[in-house]
Amino acid sequence: MRRLFPAVAIILLLVFVMAVICYADTNTPVTRAEFASILVNAVNGRDIPDRVNAPVAPPVFSDVREGDEHYGAIMSAADKGYISGYPDGTFRPDEPIAFEQMVTMTSALLQMAADTDPGEILSGYTDGSSVSPYAAPYIAENIKRSYINIDGDLIHPGRTVDNSEAESYVSGVLSENIAYGLNIPDGTTQLILVTAGDYGVNAGRTRLYSKDKNGVWQNIINFDCYIGAAGFSDSKMLEGHNNTPVGLFTIGTVFGTGDNPGTNMEYRKIQPDDVWVDDPESEFYNTWQKRGDNNGQWNSAENMDISAYALGFVIDYNTEERIPYAGSAFFFHIYNEPTQGCVGTSRANVLKTVKWLEQEQNPMILMCPVEELTNFENNS
Repeated sequence: MRRLFPAVAIILLLVFVMAVICYADTNTPVTRAEFASILVNAVNGRDIPDRVNAPVAPPVFSDVREGDEHYGAIMSAADKGYISGYPDGTFRPDEPIAFEQMVTMTSALLQMAADTDPGEILSGYTDGSSVSPYAAPYIAENIKRSYINIDGDLIHPGRTVDNSEAESYVSGVLSENIAYGLNIPDGTTQLILVTAGDYGVNAGRTRLYSKDKNGVWQNIINFDCYIGAAGFSDSKMLEGHNNTPVGLFTIGTVFGTGDNPGTNMEYRKIQPDDVWVDDPESEFYNTWQKRGDNNGQWNSAENMDISAYALGFVIDYNTEERIPYAGSAFFFHIYNEPTQGCVGTSRANVLKTVKWLEQEQNPMILMCPVEELTNFENNS
């Protein structure tokens, strides 16, 4: 045993040294040049909005030379207007990137609208006034959209970030901004996007987008949701299968058991005898009816006066054609577990969604596994 001790000690020492080295590498501040590469690599192959006001000529930095490790990434990002240098013509590639610079560069890449008065948001933080003027609108907008989470009441805008934080931030922001390039009708300027990781997955993500004056989809609100217990399906016969249909659909009537909660969409207050007919053999299949008007006109119908439907809206799937057995009663409503095919989420999320909807913006809802979004891209 004595003879083994030195060998064991050496191995443990090596493990400790390697751990220290790895920890040090992980926590080394990211330079401005390195972040340019992180940004360019992250958007590789992704749809991002075309620049509205692209630089007239490629910038020239006095301290960035062809052959430098990150030269290609720096020049590519600068050429597209994602990043810029300093007034003296330098880029300062080896300078650690500040938190506020990272947020600004990523926001510029996405042409993030920053219309909110930053003072309203930043005033809630002790060091809000120390955020640089160029970064203030973007820091505020990122806080508003929950892209960055501030621990306590200090933003620390000038602090450095390590590789892990930089990659996590960029990846998180891009994952919420996935509406670019989608083939959505020109008259629609509000889009609800509901995705899940794959077919057969019933936990999803809902993202709300508004198209700005430049035609860029701006991500407004994001929250988790549930879809049908059996997940998404592109089948044409969904009645009774607990699947959520894949596709792009218009948004129908907003409904609830109380008075209009503040939406300007068509609103219908549910009455005790309201039902949704799910009998495929009925001429009233997939329509809203009164139970008292039954008179044998359908064999089955879903009661509308229930807590899950205290607030929601109709997803216009098969509401015009009303093809028998194609599926009926697909709603966006209150529900905190997998559904029979609808989209369910918390009451708070449903409320802010219906209050956000604007009739004149012709809102639509796109539902599909995230990998299927390419099927809805504008390839013209």
